[in-house]
Amino acid sequence: MSRSKLFSAVLSMLVLSVSGCELVSPASSPSMRRLVRILSDSADYSLYSYSGGKLSEMDIVRNLAVAYSIRYSYDGGNRPSSGLISEYGSDTTETLEKFHYDATLRLDSMDVLLKDRTGNFSMNEHLYYSYDAQGRVIRWIAYDPQYRTIYFTVELSYDSEGDVVRRVYYTPEGYTETSTMSYDDELNPLYDMRQWLMENPAVSRHNEISSITVYSGGIRPTSEVNYAYTYDSNGYPVSSSVTGTQWNQTIKYGTTYEYQ
Repeated sequence: MSRSKLFSAVLSMLVLSVSGCELVSPASSPSMRRLVRILSDSADYSLYSYSGGKLSEMDIVRNLAVAYSIRYSYDGGNRPSSGLISEYGSDTTETLEKFHYDATLRLDSMDVLLKDRTGNFSMNEHLYYSYDAQGRVIRWIAYDPQYRTIYFTVELSYDSEGDVVRRVYYTPEGYTETSTMSYDDELNPLYDMRQWLMENPAVSRHNEISSITVYSGGIRPTSEVNYAYTYDSNGYPVSSSVTGTQWNQTIKYGTTYEYQ
């Protein structure tokens, strides 16, 4: 499986877009509800499982079968030391992520290892993260560790609320994707889980309500997606509707959220 395909699969599991966060314990939220499932329909959904008070596994279910999973391991702390990603199909493929933290427990870098046919994992990619003075991720760069070349770079810009309003993905070959986002002022349920979601090291505090993505050279039509939510009495989303155009196709679907 290519790295770009893997990266897209992981991000689709996270469902909501990247944005800024502060390193604050989620236990500070007295009304915190733990997300356990996001459903598109009865056969397609994302599952979040916990063990010892920490996220232990995420699964993407398609047509009632697990298509992707991430299983986290911990070394005694509250942040995962590794994540094992499995893609299930005619051949199961596995990718191992190893997370490295700095002295303030921010994600400093990630090693991505692919499992070969002999059962051994070999280094495929190294990601390095940069932060601003507020401790927010502003850039990550993916390197080829063998040839010391860059695969891609992601850069983020924030608004006064700390939500990401601009995201630029670009490659050394000159390809770019530029996304602009806007948000409501309600709680993103993944924000309380941010210390575990290392594949997405900058989880938004609020819920995204619009996103426009422009692709360089007109390689793809501009995508525009809008989101609308209904909330419970604690301000957590219980359902959402998504409409817009993506890669020249009309999209329209709804989701529901389940909590512990």
